[in-house]
Amino acid sequence: MLVYKDGVITKSENRRPNADEVGFIYIASPTAEEIEQLVGKTFGCHPLVVEKCQTWDQRPGIDGYDKYMYMSFYVLKDTWDLYEMSLVVAANYLIAIFPEKVPFVDEIKENLMHFPNKMKSAGLLLYEILNSCIHYYLDLIDEVEDQVDDMENQIYENPYVRLAPKIFNMKRKLHKVRRTFTEERDMLTTLMHEQLFGDEEVRYLADILQHTNQVIEMVDTFRDSLTGLLELQMSLKGDKMNEIMKTLTVVNTIFLPMMFIVGYYGTNLHLPEYGWAKNDYWLWGWLLASVIFMIFFFKRKKWM
Repeated sequence: MLVYKDGVITKSENRRPNADEVGFIYIASPTAEEIEQLVGKTFGCHPLVVEKCQTWDQRPGIDGYDKYMYMSFYVLKDTWDLYEMSLVVAANYLIAIFPEKVPFVDEIKENLMHFPNKMKSAGLLLYEILNSCIHYYLDLIDEVEDQVDDMENQIYENPYVRLAPKIFNMKRKLHKVRRTFTEERDMLTTLMHEQLFGDEEVRYLADILQHTNQVIEMVDTFRDSLTGLLELQMSLKGDKMNEIMKTLTVVNTIFLPMMFIVGYYGTNLHLPEYGWAKNDYWLWGWLLASVIFMIFFFKRKKWM
C-alpha cells in the first residue's frame, strides 16, 4: 500500500487511510477470503461490492454508493487479450484488484514515487490508472494501423495473396474490443458526474474520455478499411482476370484466320482448282496477310 500525506508518499501495510491521507492498495491474484478481508472488513464496503470484486468477466460499468464507488475496467494484456480490473474508489483511497500481476501498475507506482502530487487525491490517482490503460489502447491502434497498411501493400503486390481469413479474424477482434471500449466510454461519461471528484479531477477524466472517443473512431475506421481491403482485392483480381482474358482473346483472334485457312485446306498444299505453282508460298502469304490485317484492326479499335 502507498500512502500520500503532505506531498510525500510512503509504503505501508494495507489499512484504511486517515482523513488527511490518500491510500493506494493494489493486489493481484487474490483469493476470495483476501478480498473479503480487505474490501469487506477493512474498508467496510457493501457485500455486493465484495462479490463483484471476487467475480471476473463482468461488463465495464460503475456502481455508486454513499461514500465510494465500484468500477470494472479492462486492460490490454497483449495485442488483443483484455482482462478485467476491479476498482473501489473513495474520497481518500483507491483499491485496484487484478486477476494476475500486471507490469503497468509497477510503472504507475514508480511514476508516483517520482511525482507524489499525482496522488494527492483519489481522483488524480484514478486518472493515472485509467490513462495508462488508454495508452495501451492507443498502442493497439498503432499496431492495427501498421497491419492494415501491410495487408494493403501485399494486395497491391499480389492480388491473389491469401488474406481473407486474417482480415475476418481481425474484424472479429476489433468488434470485440470496440464493444468494450464503447461501454467504457459510457462509464467515463457517468464517472465525470460523480460527487466524489472536484473540478480538477473532472478535467483530467474529460481528457481520458476524449482519448477513448479517439480510440473508438479509429477502430471504426479500421473496420471499414478491412472491408475495403476485401473489396479492393476482389476488384484487383477482376482486373487481373480481365487482362488475362483480353490477352488470350487477342492471341486467339489473331490465329483465328490462320486456323480457318489451315482448316479449309488441311495439310494438302496442292491446289488443283487454281493450278498455281509454288502453292506453299501462296498459303504463307495468305496467313501472314491475315495476321497483319487483324493486328492493324485491333490497333485501330484500340483493343491492344
